[in-house]
Parts: sequence; C-alpha cells; structure tokens
Amino acid sequence: MTTTAPGSQMVNSQRVKRLRASAGEVPFDDDPTEYPESEVMCREPVETEICLQLQPVLRRYLAERGIVAFVGSDNFIYWVKGDIKACVSPDLYVLPGIAPTSRPTKWAGTKDEQCWKTWIHQVVPSVAIEVKARHVPRKDELQSPSRHDALGTKELIVFDPFHHRRRSPRKRFAVYRRDAVGKLVIVLETNDDRVHSEQLDAFVVAQDKGDDALLRLAVGPNGEKLLPFESELVELETLRADEQTRLRQEAAQRANEEARRANEEARRANEEARRANEEARRVAELEAELARLRASMAERPKRGAKSKK
Repeated sequence: MTTTAPGSQMVNSQRVKRLRASAGEVPFDDDPTEYPESEVMCREPVETEICLQLQPVLRRYLAERGIVAFVGSDNFIYWVKGDIKACVSPDLYVLPGIAPTSRPTKWAGTKDEQCWKTWIHQVVPSVAIEVKARHVPRKDELQSPSRHDALGTKELIVFDPFHHRRRSPRKRFAVYRRDAVGKLVIVLETNDDRVHSEQLDAFVVAQDKGDDALLRLAVGPNGEKLLPFESELVELETLRADEQTRLRQEAAQRANEEARRANEEARRANEEARRANEEARRVAELEAELARLRASMAERPKRGAKSKK
C-alpha cells in the first residue's frame, strides 16, 4: 500500500548538516525544507510478509545477473524540490545504478535525511510493486499510478491479495508501463497468478490461498521456475549439505567395500600361490623319490642271473 503524502511540516533550516567527504568538507544542500523520512502507519501483516519475503529475492536475483541496483521498501521518494507532498513510498522498488549497500545520505553534500530525492540522486524506480491493503484498497488504484507517473517510475505492478473478498469484481494484478508519449498507463488487468515484468525480465507470481498471500519471483518462458525465498534457500543448502554428506558416506562405503574385495582377492591369490607352491613341492618330492627308486632298481642284479666265475 502506498503511503499517503506527509502532512505539513515545520521547516527547520538548523537541521541541515554538513557531511564530510574523504578530501574534507563539501558544500551542503542549502534547501531549507525538512523532508520527512517516514510516516507512522500500521502495515497489515499480509503486506509486511509479502515485502519481507520478496525483497531479498529481488536483491539476489539482480546481483546474480550482475545488475547494480538498490532494492528498497517503504521509503519516501521525492521528485519536486521544496514540495514535501510530491512523494511516494512504494512497498517495493528498484533504483537502477545505485549500489545495494548505498544510502541516501552517502551522496556528498546531502542532508542527514534517509529519503531519496530525484534532483539529488538522479534516479527513479525502474519498477515498483504496490500491495493493496485489505480495508483501503482504492489508495493503490487512485493514488499510486498518478504518483508513480509523476515520479517517473518506468513500470508499476499493483497486487491485490484480497481480490477474492471484494464485492465488486477485482483483479489480482494490474500492470502499468510508459506509453509512446511517456505517460504511465495501465496495460494489463488480470486474475492470472502471474504477470511478466519487462524491467526485471522475470515473472511476479502470486501464491494466495484465502487471506494468506505471498509474491514470488520466477524465470523461464512462462515463469515456471520459482526462485527460492531466503528461508527456502537455507533449507536447500541444508538438503544439499545432507546430500553431499550422504554421497561422501556412500563413496567411503564403496571404497571400503572395494578395499575389502581387493584384500579378499589378494588373500585368495596368496592362497592359490601357496597351494601352487605346495603342489610344486610335492611334485618335486615325488619326482625325486621316483628318480631315487629308479636308480636303486638299476643297481640291483637282475633276478635269476648267475654270476660268472
């Protein structure tokens, strides 16, 4: 759900702070406007869980593809200097070209305010995702598109996790993109469980059953490959580690079995060699005994022979 624009704020020019760069002091932003960084509001559990689960998946997806981008959630983004009402705080957004570890205050000369300003940071969301609230869904129908249009967001995806509760027909997804003249217009309304994001080159997939809903990121021609959540990634790593352990144990068992078989083969070979040697010894002894007997027989006088006088 898009946060509404903050109300009137007291301007406090004394709050402007100088930031120091590595080479010394740098000129500071002399804009006297005090830009609110956030607004106290209650986020519904479903919306909170959707953002908490999807945000790290978006970060990992972009990082794995070598895309430098900052993925944020529920932070104010201002687009008119001096106008604190010209702002929007997307449930999820991607700022291209901004390092994932960056923060608004890391720009030299900025004030100590944790909010994005287009005239300083020179960036607008490539894609934003808004989740409709259960009790005030029309905020993201009436306010979000016009605010993102003014901001310069290239693509907006609005998800209604409670579309099944609406009395009048509601759509699960609404997708907005820039037209030929650069205006953010609706290009798709659907109750399908997934929509394609041109800016992400991926699918945003709804897993909603009753009031339980999550958004997932998916790749493939039809978004058939769901990218795991962080919790699932831990489970997958655990399963992989268990599988590696099992494979190592099986390999060790096979090695032990092969060593046992090799030892058994060596034992049998030694036994056969011993038997062969024993047989050879016995044959040699028999042959020797036979030769001795033959020699003994040859020395005896023939039976019946008379000796000559």
